[in-house]
Amino acid sequence: MTGVIEARAGATAVVRAPRAMPPLLGVVYIAGAVGFSSFERSALVELAESGGTTPTYWDLVMGTSGSGYLLCYWVLPIATWCMLRQIRNNARPEVLIRYATRTDWATAQGRLALPWIAVLAAIPVGLGLLAGAGYPVSWGWGSAASGRVLEELPALTSSVPVPGLALALQVVTTGATLAALTIICAAVAAMVDRPRAAVGAALALLLWGIVSFRTNGWVPTFLGPPTYALPVLAAVRGVPFGPWGALVILAAVGALSHRLARRLEVRWTRLGDVPAGPVVLMSGALVLIGLVGMLPTDDGDYGSLTLMLLQGVGTDGVSLLPYLANTILVLVPAIALHRDLVAALTGRHYAEMVRLASPSRWYGRHLRAAALLCTGYGLAMAAVAVVAVFVRLREPVTADVLILAGYWGLALAAQCLVVAVILALGTVLARRVEGGAYALAGALVLAWPLGAISRWTPTGQASLARATDLSNPTSPTIQSLHPQPLLVLIAWLILLTATTLLLFNRTRGEIH
Repeated sequence: MTGVIEARAGATAVVRAPRAMPPLLGVVYIAGAVGFSSFERSALVELAESGGTTPTYWDLVMGTSGSGYLLCYWVLPIATWCMLRQIRNNARPEVLIRYATRTDWATAQGRLALPWIAVLAAIPVGLGLLAGAGYPVSWGWGSAASGRVLEELPALTSSVPVPGLALALQVVTTGATLAALTIICAAVAAMVDRPRAAVGAALALLLWGIVSFRTNGWVPTFLGPPTYALPVLAAVRGVPFGPWGALVILAAVGALSHRLARRLEVRWTRLGDVPAGPVVLMSGALVLIGLVGMLPTDDGDYGSLTLMLLQGVGTDGVSLLPYLANTILVLVPAIALHRDLVAALTGRHYAEMVRLASPSRWYGRHLRAAALLCTGYGLAMAAVAVVAVFVRLREPVTADVLILAGYWGLALAAQCLVVAVILALGTVLARRVEGGAYALAGALVLAWPLGAISRWTPTGQASLARATDLSNPTSPTIQSLHPQPLLVLIAWLILLTATTLLLFNRTRGEIH
């Protein structure tokens, strides 16, 4: 789809929604949901008995059907598979032509997904109704209202008068959230003209749903799918309008986003025409701002807050959120640079390499430009980090913080350049574009904490956790910084660059 899709006379295509759920997947989903519900039920009963109370029917119903673990670790993965299957079936020219714009097609995917969404949202509630069998039943709330069994339910009971209404609200909010996620994935696939992009978007949303459920702060509160899917979490986390906030916010934001996206698509430019530089800077800034929103609410000093924000990954053990943030900050500019390199090797700029009669010299020019861009990106992210911490604490910035952020910015710039060279090396070594994807997977693995080996790997070094863990990680000052990560990056950059230049001379940059 390019520009506005015009409906053509005589074009006949049936937009098919897949069956609510394939039988085999339905059996697997029900079996997994039964397992989660049984575990939650036994845990709640044990908790109540240890406190000397007897859980009521609605305690068990709401505790099992409204489990965040069931939602994040079972409902969302199955929903991801269903939405990708539907988008793949409907991302065909004969289907796309029926809609005026990409935005209309993406919105339609949310409506077409309602049959399987209804199944996914209703089964946990049905299992919850069965889980409470054998316990005292009443039309009102039971002991959960006093918080003796479930600490979260009192926030819900104060806004929803009867349990039956809470269950109905949960089905609606879960369904609305899954529909919104489907529309987002479809919009990504349509806007970048690549249906496979929906796979990356769906996996990212699934991972974000798990992370936002396990973290606190205003970012997971207002942007986390579990908050909107479960009225209990919405009430506990203080969303406006309480447990009803999911419906209000999703309806308002959805209507506004649809209207704005449609107008931009018709009157503005394509997403692919937007320069990569602003997109890279904006994505990095959003990651840092999001991290600030997920830091503990207890205000500390500038040094400790800066270290928590820019810690990245260490050498032993791992925290998923810093690992993901560090990965995004490094990979986005590196992938943008690699995309430009591949475009140069496959486009009209290839003639420039022929004129220079030296492929390594040609790549050296690209590498110098990439070094300047990475340096600017790293320093810009350091400035964003300083500003974000200043807004959080509202105190004068100290010199130690500026040096900490500046060191991290230089390490980030060097890390982005190293990863860009790794991607180029993988591409020229395999003589295929897929070689960069294999190199990218290797870079992700090497960024994972691997003990003492991590001190010498070419990725994962853009981290204050590694810059301070060799001396005194509890005292984030100038004296606690260690130059080893930066020196390791420089050494790897020299080695990888020399190898890539040699291969460019041998292969003349030919890729298939």
